[in-house]
Amino acid sequence: MTTLNQSPVDNWLALLHTVRAIQTATGDGQWLAVNLTMAQLKVALLLVQSGGLPSRAIGERLAIGASAVTPLVDRLVALKLARREADANDRRVIHVRPTAKATALHETLLQTGRAVLADVLKEVPESERKGVHRALAVLTDSAARVRARLHEELIAK
Repeated sequence: MTTLNQSPVDNWLALLHTVRAIQTATGDGQWLAVNLTMAQLKVALLLVQSGGLPSRAIGERLAIGASAVTPLVDRLVALKLARREADANDRRVIHVRPTAKATALHETLLQTGRAVLADVLKEVPESERKGVHRALAVLTDSAARVRARLHEELIAK
């Protein structure tokens, strides 16, 4: 049982670990059906979550060289999960953007977790639900701000 003596980060990690264990126990059908390498999946998810990145930034985020980024993006383009765009101001820069198909894949994978989270939230005592919902709203807003800041920092590099 999680206690309040743990740090909020430890409590959050315990929740994530438990939710992931539930997902694994109930079957990860959607995740297991993805026909991508782990590196390809990482790039596809990174593109969807960021809205797209220059090739250089993909390499930096995954700590791989440009020569490794190219075949990953080539495969995602061939699968219609990504598209390349030239930078309007610098022809040397290529932006890689997610396609609607990549966004749909991301959403499908998120759906797997949605059912588990709904079950977990049903277990929250009725008297605690409003507080949990408020806390989740605050966490979501905070996470969105961090995401936006990190995205801006990444693009500025």
